[in-house]
Amino acid sequence: MLELCRFSEARPSAIFMHDGPIVRAFRRRDIPTFVLTDRAQEDSILALLGRAALVHAHALAPSHLEPALGLAGLNELPCVVTLHWMTRLPRLKGPIVCVADAVRKLQHPRNRRHLIHNGVDVDRFRPAKRPARRERITIIRVCRPERCAAFFWEAIDRVLARHDHVDLWVVGEEGRSSDRVVFLGVRSDVPQLLRRADLFAYAPAPGQGAHDLCVLEAMASGLPCVVTDVHSVNESVTSMRDGVLVPFGDATAFADAVERLVVDHDLRQALGENARQTVLERFDVRATAAEYDALYRRLCRR
Repeated sequence: MLELCRFSEARPSAIFMHDGPIVRAFRRRDIPTFVLTDRAQEDSILALLGRAALVHAHALAPSHLEPALGLAGLNELPCVVTLHWMTRLPRLKGPIVCVADAVRKLQHPRNRRHLIHNGVDVDRFRPAKRPARRERITIIRVCRPERCAAFFWEAIDRVLARHDHVDLWVVGEEGRSSDRVVFLGVRSDVPQLLRRADLFAYAPAPGQGAHDLCVLEAMASGLPCVVTDVHSVNESVTSMRDGVLVPFGDATAFADAVERLVVDHDLRQALGENARQTVLERFDVRATAAEYDALYRRLCRR
């Protein structure tokens, strides 16, 4: 959402249900930002709606839409909904934007459904110049811990046991670090950490999310990704072109895929270069913002 606001031509303002770090991130970017539950901001929010051309709601579930639809109804504004989860919304008057084709196929056939993939800032997430040969190989995982299946650890333990020059960095999770497995917690320097790594490994479960940004960010950073073959990532990764897709739950296949990239520098480099190119061609957030701007213009003309 933050990147879409940065690159949109529509001069958007943002309204959140609750205060938190994301609100402060928006304000640091000088995007007018309000909190719906802050009574001191009620008049400002009403004034904003009086000037607005439309309301754009981002939702994970049908229940998340009620505040946005209510705000749109105050001034009879058109409402765009972007759905970020594998769920089905009820029939709505306005268009539904789905961030993955699998989500689009779930929707009510009478809804106006649009496919606009998530995008990333390809200038912020960019490759580093990696040496031809490295003494140590760093695997990185960036996600909330509940998004990654437990068999990930069984697979990675096999890789670490077979290759003593391999390390693992875990971003987004606290834990007890060792000399080769480092838990980095929540970080604000993820682009820099990705540029220092060699490959990305992540085992999302079926039905979790719709189109994972963490994989797109790794691909934009020139990293080949070993991921499970589920909806949240298989619209981003083409197996053995810009990453490797592995059947969910198959720890042996996951370990074998990671190990193959650990030992094969040329394959690792080729997949990483292709991953960057895939993001440039399909998932640049500037193109995503332009698609939304075109949708906004069509609605406003109506």
